[in-house]
Amino acid sequence: MNRTPKLAAIFLLGMFAVSGLYADNPASAVPDSEIRFRLRDAAARELSGGPTAIESRDLGDWAAVLESSAFLLFRKTELYRGTLRILVVSDGEVRCDLFPGLTLRMSSALLDGIDEEMLALVASSPSRGRNLDDLRERLVAPFIAFEAARFALDQPFGAASRLLSITAGGDISSWEALTAPNEDETAAIDRMATLLLEAAGYDGSLYGEWLASLDEDFRDGSEDKRAYLTALPSPRWRIEALASSSAENQRDRGELRGIFSSLASAAALDEARFSLARLEARFPGSPWVLRLKTFVAHLSWLASQDPASLSVATFLPFAQGAGGEFDRFKGLLTRLAGTPAPAMPVTASADWASARSGYAALRGLYSDSLLDAADAMLQVYSREATAAAQASRLAEAAAASERGQSSLTARANGASVLALSGSDPVRCVFILEGLRKLAVSPADPISGQVPWGFPGDSRLLLLNTVLCALKDGKSAAAERADIAELSAGTEVKPISVRNLTNGDDTDALLDKWGHPAEIVYNLVTETWYYPGLAASVTVRPGTAGAAGKVLSVTVGPRSPVSPGGELRTGDTRQEWEGAFGLPAWRSADRSVYLVNGNRISVLYLGGDAVFGAQARIREYTVEFGDPGTR
Repeated sequence: MNRTPKLAAIFLLGMFAVSGLYADNPASAVPDSEIRFRLRDAAARELSGGPTAIESRDLGDWAAVLESSAFLLFRKTELYRGTLRILVVSDGEVRCDLFPGLTLRMSSALLDGIDEEMLALVASSPSRGRNLDDLRERLVAPFIAFEAARFALDQPFGAASRLLSITAGGDISSWEALTAPNEDETAAIDRMATLLLEAAGYDGSLYGEWLASLDEDFRDGSEDKRAYLTALPSPRWRIEALASSSAENQRDRGELRGIFSSLASAAALDEARFSLARLEARFPGSPWVLRLKTFVAHLSWLASQDPASLSVATFLPFAQGAGGEFDRFKGLLTRLAGTPAPAMPVTASADWASARSGYAALRGLYSDSLLDAADAMLQVYSREATAAAQASRLAEAAAASERGQSSLTARANGASVLALSGSDPVRCVFILEGLRKLAVSPADPISGQVPWGFPGDSRLLLLNTVLCALKDGKSAAAERADIAELSAGTEVKPISVRNLTNGDDTDALLDKWGHPAEIVYNLVTETWYYPGLAASVTVRPGTAGAAGKVLSVTVGPRSPVSPGGELRTGDTRQEWEGAFGLPAWRSADRSVYLVNGNRISVLYLGGDAVFGAQARIREYTVEFGDPGTR
């Protein structure tokens, strides 16, 4: 890899965590705050005194590959949506580290080694060379997943707590010495990494293949990986430890699939709570599990409220499924005869309190403006006298932190707080109108940063604009017309996805696609998994012995399944839009297309930006319209 070393930029380091999740340290005289400070200090010295940085423009194809993999592992898994920097340094040793402040550092030796391995694989099997970037990503993703899993478990803090309790606060200052995982921690990281990889959309065998390749390097005495390998238990031990818990690992994957299904559909939330309790027992103190629990609590509270009492829709800080809040608040708009009533204060609610305490704990762990803005939307409904002022301050700071990013969630909620608190409904409308323009033309990518994504539903900008305008005595006729256009029925024409089409039931699915490898159930839907096709099918269960109804098909990377013509995942955005036109809106990190009464949502990654012109199709979902309807 021929790159020109550049001087490293100065990195602003944030907090990795505060006390609470690894609660107290009774065996240690070192306070949690001191341990956190030592971690930040060690990371700052490691980054400032380390090898020189390589600029993104000198990374070639690697820049897009690293961005795509990190986006999937941190954004699609809902692990983290704040600022995430990728730093590649010129170094002859293999390195991959995630530091406080969310800087992911990798060495040129790691990328060069992957390129060499990739060329050897292509030489032995030329068919693997059809998509070199895809092969690069599969080889680097497990390295990133290991670091993401450490973050998901707050393992660096746990290791430092354990070490400093033994040394009674001795002079241990290096990042590596403070954070080195022991065997138990390594086993938990490996289990968590497999979950993150699958939640990100990678196949389940990838992590095991990676450990096997590390085992070969370990036995061969690889020089460039010596430090990386010897800092952890042997790969052979890790392979055996992972295999010994295979049944529990499989159950964990099923639990997680159900949780994400509930978050996307706002259904079966009690089941999601039960699944999260089991994951919490498996991974005690995990910030990721806490984050998902907080999302479920917030979604549950919103679902229990009449939209009229809420007054405006909330942009949630995770990928929202299509429909949901838009349909609820569109219904509110048709009920309103005039100016809406002020938002009603909430009554005592376990979900509301759980979401508030969850956001407070997560705020101490790391900086994430989307979480702060969501918490502000909860606070503004409080009965406490000072809540509106506190919500306004929190929302304003969150909105300022989000400026220049691809997400609009914090700014949209910040505008709503202005109207809900009664402080400035006019400015609320002004801000929302500006955000509608940004939703069409997303922000340019920031060099070396992973985009925040677009978790919200851009149609809510329209709805909230109308609802906030009504508070100011305006009709917002243009926005009403836009909502009516988005809601207008279109005659449904069948669309075929590998012979599956509108109106098919599970009998037809079995006939056309065969039996699935796995079925995951919740109270509302079933998801049938076909790993050989890199696809899954969502089904509404039948009743009284009747066959279930096929609702949608989701297609992932390297799938032979096409929604029409020769289009496949991996093709460019230009090719997709040449066939299906421009998107109608954006939601859950995807662009949404209306095609003859059917809805197709597409996740684009890579290229110049996540939603840029050179981006490629990573995943898409076809939602079948009801035949014969408008």
